Amino acid sequence: MKMANYRKYKKKNGQIAWQFQAYLGVDPVTEKRVKTTRRGFTTKKEAQRELRKLLHNIDENGLKSKKKIVTFQQLYTDWLAQYRLSVKPSTVALTIRWASNQILPKFGKLRLDKITVNYCQKVVREWYQQYRQYAFLKKEVQKILRYAVSQELIPSNPMQKIIMPRPKEPQHRINYYSREELEDFLNWTKQYPTRSPGKLYTFFRLLGFTGMRKSEALALQWRDIDFKNKTISIGKTIAQDEFYKVVVQPPKTENSVRTIDLDGKTMNTLKQWLMSQRKVNTILGNISDGSEQYLFTNLKNELYYPQVVNEWLNQIYDMIDAEYAKRAKAANTRLAKVTKLIDDKSLDTIAKRKLQTEATDLQKQLKKYQQKYHRLTPHGFRHTQASLLFEAARSQNIAGESILKDVMYRLGHKDIKTTMNIYTHVTQDSTAATGQMFATYMNF
Repeated sequence: MKMANYRKYKKKNGQIAWQFQAYLGVDPVTEKRVKTTRRGFTTKKEAQRELRKLLHNIDENGLKSKKKIVTFQQLYTDWLAQYRLSVKPSTVALTIRWASNQILPKFGKLRLDKITVNYCQKVVREWYQQYRQYAFLKKEVQKILRYAVSQELIPSNPMQKIIMPRPKEPQHRINYYSREELEDFLNWTKQYPTRSPGKLYTFFRLLGFTGMRKSEALALQWRDIDFKNKTISIGKTIAQDEFYKVVVQPPKTENSVRTIDLDGKTMNTLKQWLMSQRKVNTILGNISDGSEQYLFTNLKNELYYPQVVNEWLNQIYDMIDAEYAKRAKAANTRLAKVTKLIDDKSLDTIAKRKLQTEATDLQKQLKKYQQKYHRLTPHGFRHTQASLLFEAARSQNIAGESILKDVMYRLGHKDIKTTMNIYTHVTQDSTAATGQMFATYMNF
């Protein structure tokens, strides 16, 4: 609400005049409170009339900043205020993080007229050396400077004129599990100590058997599960806004809204988790919201932040690595004893043969447990679902290409190229394994 004070004052010539002092709002650039003082009015009504005109102009056209936008930081502040109106809170939060850590340190203090094509080219080269997301950073700066062009602050966009470096070759990493690996990992989740038994097993089984994004799984409510028809409806995600508050928002794309079928064992797992969750909430004094209750919440029955899934994975993998190290040590100790016993000439043939068989088994165990456990990112469980769908099709003599659209729908991909890329990676890995198998068989 605008506030104003009116008062009389005496001019130097002795005449009585009126003045007003009023609060007009917040400067859009400096974000400081703006006040104004106007003098020289013959009557109070004349002063009031002038203030009404001034406030009407501000209501119609907005409060203009007295400070001209001259630096990238000032431009960014103005652009961000406009950008907030057109994107989701999580997108704003992501933009702010990248801007604060990578973009503003390079551009923030520069005057707009000092940002040249040559400087932009130099910065992008540096980003290319440091970050995989160099193209994203370039695109963000280009968007901000495009706004400067639209506001007629600069004649053209220097970032738009640079020459992009050659795209980096993607590092081929097997970021998915085979059927046996997924089963083994899920068994490990049951061993992780938690006050909510079954939560992690249920969560990661859902990821592996549906291909959901972690943010989609964390946003699930029990009303999204249709136990009768064995389906699950996916139509929202969780994210963090710029103030690090967890928010529920629409999914990534329209294609992400989908209803997919679930197998009987996964449905039974969900039923068991539903009963377990109710029991835990009762013990902790939490109020369950019935069908509105979220499937996965913390001990205060609050939504998790998305990064918690990465933390769960790291904790599970650290537990597995520690257990592997323990088993490797035990196998190594036993192998040393068995090897020593085998050399005992007093042993009969049968006893020695048993020890040799045990030694062979121990060597296999040692080889297994001395390796690091195959770690996935949360996104790897989406790839796991896709690869297992293609494997299932192949086991039934169904060409993988024929189910591409089904896999695309199940994963909520916007573009079939994304699904095709996963299919290509899976096929390449399978082809490589087939070639090795043939070479081993021929052996000449």
